[in-house]
Amino acid sequence: MEKYNWSLEKIYKNVDEARAEIKLCDEYVERLAKEEKTVKNLRNIMELSEKANRLAEKLYTYAYMKRDEDSRISEFQKLALEVNSLGTRLSSAMAFFDPFLMELSNEELENFYKEGDNEKYRVHFENILRFKPHTLSESEEELLANTSEMVGTGQNSFYMLSYADLDYGNIESKNGEKLTAANFNSFLLDENEEVRKEAFDKMYGTVSKFKNTYATTLYSAIKNLTILAKVKKYPSARYMELFQDCVPETVYDSLIESIEEYLPSLHKYYGLRKKALKKDKQYLWDLYLNLEKEFDQKYSYEKARELITEGLKPLGEDYIEVLNRGFEDRWVDVYPREGKAGGAYSWGSFDTDPYILMNYTDDLDSMFTLAHEFGHSMHSYYSKSDNDYLYAQYKIFVAEVASTFNELTLLDYMLKNVKDKHEKIYILNHYINMFIG
Repeated sequence: MEKYNWSLEKIYKNVDEARAEIKLCDEYVERLAKEEKTVKNLRNIMELSEKANRLAEKLYTYAYMKRDEDSRISEFQKLALEVNSLGTRLSSAMAFFDPFLMELSNEELENFYKEGDNEKYRVHFENILRFKPHTLSESEEELLANTSEMVGTGQNSFYMLSYADLDYGNIESKNGEKLTAANFNSFLLDENEEVRKEAFDKMYGTVSKFKNTYATTLYSAIKNLTILAKVKKYPSARYMELFQDCVPETVYDSLIESIEEYLPSLHKYYGLRKKALKKDKQYLWDLYLNLEKEFDQKYSYEKARELITEGLKPLGEDYIEVLNRGFEDRWVDVYPREGKAGGAYSWGSFDTDPYILMNYTDDLDSMFTLAHEFGHSMHSYYSKSDNDYLYAQYKIFVAEVASTFNELTLLDYMLKNVKDKHEKIYILNHYINMFIG
């Protein structure tokens, strides 16, 4: 049914319409490459760059979400590749900008900020200037931009292998239901151990047949990051990735140390699970099974909407109004299907709705995942509403605050309103699994 599919037709009616906009974006790219590189022309460069980047991001959003609808459709695969190539051309055309900006004197920049409303560019430029020790010459930056498509081949190969090419078979102990990367987790929640084990064995058995291919794609991704870090004069690939989000390595190390400190608590929990499940030995396919046997609640998509809306009411009337608009305007692609990308995410551009990909399976985990992704989408909605394009995006460390807060607010609401003791245990079990990940 249409109401359970996201409304990507609001972005472009069809692939042909998207391709017409690729041509328009290419016109911007050609103009950028010819722009006069002077401080006098800096405002023109910024305005044209914004047009090109906003359009490219809109195209990227559409193309890759269409691919995620069904990765088996060659037309969507082709469009994604075309948009990726557009991104390479745009990056190449803009390769001059960072080195050019870094050559300007403080006096030149201060005089620029004083003209009109150019002060709005100050923070954006200061963030670019942070990267001065890691920025190469214009020709070198252009060379790197032109190789960006090759750098992403490992990730693309992983995606196509996992979601388009592999056939995981059927679960015979579950009436021959089709197993996919998208619905795998739902089988691990099944009370029947035979179903859980069969799903686990078929999923990882299929993957293991291609272990060398997966290892090669992983090695390719790691090698690319390592080489890029070296070329850009970063001490390590890890430092490079954290630097982009303004996160010190000490923060990362502290998170790892905290996890290691509390591992004994996790081991104790697994011991309690083993005892509660009355098992001599606990297997990996047992780890997601809920401990509460007296309660087996299904949470339909409609029920999830009702509970999420009620649970998030403390965030205010405006928040709930926008949230309901998201449901009504079909921000969400709800259910799993063959060829669809697995997992869940929130994604959009400055000029689109903040869409959500789900693989909803009518269980508690799906409901909390939906609340989580709506946290991201609502964050994006308000960020775009309250900021100019240059400042609407946010770092991943900030992003997870909004999404996790939504989950915990829903959890608090449910625990306060649940009447059945067994349901409360059921929810608390999920709460623990939220921390485990």
